[in-house]
Amino acid sequence: MKILHSGLPVFMRDTDGTLSFEDGLICDGSSSKTVGQMEGLIRNPDSIDREERMYEAYRNIRFPEHESLFHRYDFRYDITVIQPGTVNGEFKKTSGHYHGYIAGGLHPYPEVYEVIHGEILFILQKSHNFDRDEEPVIEELKAVHVKEGKSIIIPPYCGHGSINPTDGISMFSNLAVVSCPLHYGPVQKKHGLAACAIKAKDSFRVIPNENYHNLPPVKLCRPVEEPSLGIAFGVPCYNTFLSHPERYDFLLHPDSYMDTINQMTEEVS
Repeated sequence: MKILHSGLPVFMRDTDGTLSFEDGLICDGSSSKTVGQMEGLIRNPDSIDREERMYEAYRNIRFPEHESLFHRYDFRYDITVIQPGTVNGEFKKTSGHYHGYIAGGLHPYPEVYEVIHGEILFILQKSHNFDRDEEPVIEELKAVHVKEGKSIIIPPYCGHGSINPTDGISMFSNLAVVSCPLHYGPVQKKHGLAACAIKAKDSFRVIPNENYHNLPPVKLCRPVEEPSLGIAFGVPCYNTFLSHPERYDFLLHPDSYMDTINQMTEEVS
């Protein structure tokens, strides 16, 4: 099966969900996480199958002729595949992390995520003290439901992770800064992000992580388009970057774009 919304010759094997790359498209390698490797981040780790697959990540995907452009901006394009199903009722997910501060800048790095197959629920937890050895203050907590062909910007200060709230394979790409520091420790200390999704009849229900204190209510949101920042639904981010790389200046210099970035989700009524 070709993953059409990537805009690239990326194919998924129906039997196990692994990806292949054709027509000269390069991928530097892949890594995977099993349920057992994420035991400390799972809501209920009782009687888990430690070898069950959770997700796979494919790193630095590009055509050779575009390598210099990605290098010039210090950007990388990756794809993450989240397996279907639940672990003791909790939908499968990625580990979750925060981004570190930009050297010489005022804020941490943002990132672009694009759902290229299925649906993804992105958990965003805003905290200005994420990098301190103290109880995190979660100022805002969102679960952003992003469907195939749509994208989201992860704002600075937002710890984030992705959940597959479906019974099929879901995957997303990311456009990220290579030199961005990643902080997994604050999430690991709390045994996951501040919310997770559990099975609820034919849908999902988002519930808080009881290891956090004084959490705000979870807001269920959807993404908002902003073509000036390269977020145009139905248009692959890889292609937009090639034709308009200047639109992604906010990934390196978010200081001038904070108001816009923070308005790129809307609450679902």
